[in-house]
Amino acid sequence: MMAAPRYCIPRPKRKPAPPVNTIALATAQAVRLSEPAIAAIMAPVALCARYLREGVATEDQFVAFRTYMRIAQLIEHERITRGFAGHIDAVLCACSTVHDRATATGTWHPVPINLLELDAILDMTDLFEVQLHQLTGGELYRIVQQLTATTLSSGGEIVHVTPTTIGAHSHAHA
Repeated sequence: MMAAPRYCIPRPKRKPAPPVNTIALATAQAVRLSEPAIAAIMAPVALCARYLREGVATEDQFVAFRTYMRIAQLIEHERITRGFAGHIDAVLCACSTVHDRATATGTWHPVPINLLELDAILDMTDLFEVQLHQLTGGELYRIVQQLTATTLSSGGEIVHVTPTTIGAHSHAHA
């Protein structure tokens, strides 16, 4: 009996994976955030908090601020920093009431904030910077990815903003 002929299906040749510098990768993910990196993160947070405080925040500025506070909540939840849960709950509650008042007519209208909301916003803005000093780049990246996935899976949308777009509207500031 003759053996059946064998046919060889040619497969495309795979390119070898580029070499990975695991030491550099591990170091980049394990190093705490630098002062310039923290300043770059805090600039839009402070700007949004300022516009909220002045009662002139746009919806984009409000959403950006609330997103930073949700990042703070995840940092607390991941137990990277501890002891801020009460402050985070207070600022998210303040965000909720501001949002309800600002969208009461169906569209966003800037609203003045009350003293308790102001206190929660200013406290958590300062405490968020304290949290950032305890984070590594890898931890922050993982937390942002987790928030993105949670938002998308719950039917939300991701809008990329920059400090320029957050502050790109006409406010008369001295």
